Amino acid sequence: MNTQKMIVLASVAALALLAGRADGALLTPYVDNVSSQLAAFDRYASHTTDSSGLTGTGAAGSTHADGEGGIAWTTPGNLGGGYGTDFDPEITYDLGHLVNLTTMRIWNYNSSFNVGGSPIAIIGPNQVEVLTSSDGITFASQGTVNFAQAPGSGGYTGQDLTGDYANTRFVKFDIKTNHDGAVFDGTGAQGGAVDGRSLTGLSEVRFEGAPVADDALTIHPFVAGLSSELALADRLVAHTVNGHGMTGIGKAGDTHNTGSNGVNWTTDGTYESVDYDPFVTYDLGGLVDVDTMRIWNDNSAGFTHLGTKDVEIFAGPTLAAMTSRGTVTLDRASGLPSYHGQDFAVDYAGVRYIQFDVQSNLDGAVFDGTGTQGGPDGRFLTGLSEVRFDGTPAGEVVIAPWVAEVSSELAFIDRAAAHTVDGRGLSGIGEAGDTHINASDPGYVWTTDGTYESVDYDPFITYDLGGLVNVETMRIWNDNTAGFTHLGVATMEVFAGATLDSLTSRGEFALDQATGLTTYTGQDIEVDFTGVRYVKFDILTNPDGAVFDGTGTQGGADGRFLTGLSEVRFVVAPVPEPGTLALAGLGGLMMLGLGFFRRRRVR
Repeated sequence: MNTQKMIVLASVAALALLAGRADGALLTPYVDNVSSQLAAFDRYASHTTDSSGLTGTGAAGSTHADGEGGIAWTTPGNLGGGYGTDFDPEITYDLGHLVNLTTMRIWNYNSSFNVGGSPIAIIGPNQVEVLTSSDGITFASQGTVNFAQAPGSGGYTGQDLTGDYANTRFVKFDIKTNHDGAVFDGTGAQGGAVDGRSLTGLSEVRFEGAPVADDALTIHPFVAGLSSELALADRLVAHTVNGHGMTGIGKAGDTHNTGSNGVNWTTDGTYESVDYDPFVTYDLGGLVDVDTMRIWNDNSAGFTHLGTKDVEIFAGPTLAAMTSRGTVTLDRASGLPSYHGQDFAVDYAGVRYIQFDVQSNLDGAVFDGTGTQGGPDGRFLTGLSEVRFDGTPAGEVVIAPWVAEVSSELAFIDRAAAHTVDGRGLSGIGEAGDTHINASDPGYVWTTDGTYESVDYDPFITYDLGGLVNVETMRIWNDNTAGFTHLGVATMEVFAGATLDSLTSRGEFALDQATGLTTYTGQDIEVDFTGVRYVKFDILTNPDGAVFDGTGTQGGADGRFLTGLSEVRFVVAPVPEPGTLALAGLGGLMMLGLGFFRRRRVR
C-alpha cells in the first residue's frame, strides 16, 4: 500500500439519513481519505458523494449521467506531467457514526469518451478489496468483490452489493484491478490492454444500513469560565457551545463550517487585552461519567494554523476540586465545510466541570504566561469552533434543549424560538432559583407571529433533548417582558415521545403568569416522561384570553394572537435500560455576559 495518502474531505453536507428501506437508512458518506485525484480536471473524490451527475437522492434506481469532469473521481495513474502517479488507488468513506451496514451502492466510472474503440468506462474498478473499521485506524478485510462495468451512457442505475458489516463507520475500497486489465499492485507494471494509463475512479457511492444504538449522553455544555475572548470580532467563547456553524446538535459526524466571526471562539492574544495563558471551563450541568470529548478545532478558512494544539485537561465535581487529567493534542482542522471534528476517549468519573488549559497553538505559539514565543503569526491567538462531551449521568442533570420545530417566531424584532434555550437573560445555567430579566428586545424571548409577519393561530414549539431520557421536571420561565406578561402562555397540551412521529399527549398544564420583575424565578412542573427525546408544547391559551384553536376567532383583549416564552429547561435522569439511542444534549446556547465569569486557573 502507498504510505503517502492525501487526506481529502468531501465538500458535501453532513451525514444525512436521506431515505430508508426496511433493511436500513440511506447514508451519504464523507470522503475521509483518498490516494489521489485529478484535481486539474475537476475529477475530485468528493464527486463520489456530492450527487453531481446523479438523479435523485441515491436510493435504489437513481441514475447517473455520462461524463467525467465535475461529476466523477479519477486517479492520475501514470499520467505524470505534474499530475502525479498512483499505482495503488484506494478511497475511504466515513459514514459519520457506527452503522450495521447492509448495502453498498456503486455507480462505477461512467463515461462514453472513446479510447481505443472502447468507452473509457473500462477504467472503472473491477476487483476491489473492501475493508471496514469502527475507528478509522484499524481496518478488517471483508474480502474482494467485483464492481460491474458501467455502460458509458446516461441513465445508468448502478449496482447494489449486499453484505453484513456490523459496527462499521469507515469503509475502504482498495482497488486491485480495473476492467481494462490494469493491475494495481504498486508497481505500475501492468497498465491495461486498451488504455494503458493505469487510471481508475468512480462516479458515485451510497450505503445503506441501520445506525448502531449509542447509549452515551451527548452533553452540550455551558461555559463556566474563560481567560478571554475577541469580542470586537464576535469570536465569543459562547460559540463553542451554541451550535453556530454546526450541521447538527453536536453528535459524532456533525460538521462545522469555515466561518469565524459569530461561529467560533478566539482569545484576545495581543488584541483587546493580553492573554498569554488561555483557558476555558465548561459546566456539564450535573455530575457525569465522561467517556468522550468531541472537539471541533478552529476551522476558520485560512486561519486553521491558529487553532489549539496541546491542551492540559482539568476535571472535577466542583470548580475547586478540578485535577489534571493529562495533556491531549488536537489535530489541525481541515478548513473545509465537511470538517467533522475529533473524538478523544477519556474516563472522567463523576465530574461536572472540565477545563481546557491551552499550552500551544498549531502556529508554534507557546502559552506559558510569559509572551516570549508567539509563533510566526506573533499575535498569540488561539481558539476552538465547538465542543461536546459524551457520558453517563451520575445523577439529575439540567438540560437546555435544542429547538426541533416551531410554528412561528417574530423574527423581524429578534424574538426567535432559539432564545428559549440560549440562556440570554438567565442569571445562571437554568437551575432552580435562577432568575430571568424582564426585557424582550433584543433577543431575550420567543414570541409567535400572531397576526404580524404571517398568521399563527395554532402556536407550538418542539424541543429535542438530544436522545432518550427520563424527564422529571419541566422548568419554564414564562414571557417575562415588563408590561407584556399577559402575552405569555396560560395553558398548553404537552406531547412527548422517542421520535417526532411518535409523540403522544401527556396532558394539559397551566403556567403561572410571569411577574415582569428581574427577580422572576420561573416555575417547575413535575412530570414522569419515560424514554423520550422530543417534548412539544402545544399552546392552548394565553393569560390575555386568546384561544389558540386554529380559527383566529378569540384573540383576547390585546387581539394580536401573540404568545411566547422566555426560557425552558428540563431536569432529566438517564434511561436505565442498556442499548438505547444517544441520550440528551445539555447546556444551551449561552451568550456572552450571561453566567460567564473569570476563574482563577487551576494548576
